[in-house]
Amino acid sequence: MDSIREVFVLNGEPRRILQCGSHVVEVAPQAGGRIMRFATEDARGVQEWLTPITVQSWSADAWPKGGSYPLVPFSNRVRDSHFPGPDGETVRLSAYASMAHALHGFGQFAAWDVVREEADRIILNHSHDKGEHAAGRGRSTSSRRSRRRSRARDCRCASSTVRRARC
Repeated sequence: MDSIREVFVLNGEPRRILQCGSHVVEVAPQAGGRIMRFATEDARGVQEWLTPITVQSWSADAWPKGGSYPLVPFSNRVRDSHFPGPDGETVRLSAYASMAHALHGFGQFAAWDVVREEADRIILNHSHDKGEHAAGRGRSTSSRRSRRRSRARDCRCASSTVRRARC
């Protein structure tokens, strides 16, 4: 491992609540743009579609197992926190001392800016500069939406992440 990340506390509050009919999505922009909860609440009871995150804060190197977050600027595990770049130089990523590998990108540790918010939709943006945990500059936009399908008369949680990066 080449670079050790500083451990800090992520705050899952305040949560932005998106609602469509009986469906609710709770998003925490300050905690990596995480979906903290996605559930349906109706006469039959509550159906949790994701394991909800119920804590208000946590250490960045020991995040709670639940919810969902954008995997940006990379997903999954980067072995030993480095890889060969397209120009042949080694790209080095930072990781926590408790982890041997860089995991799931660093967007999950950042506060995301709210670009637009409606009752059933939120658009978040995260930007980073060259040298800030990675080799190049980048910008990620994540859209979270709880919306009604016109024919089925039900709702769904839609999530998309668009990534544009320059090295």
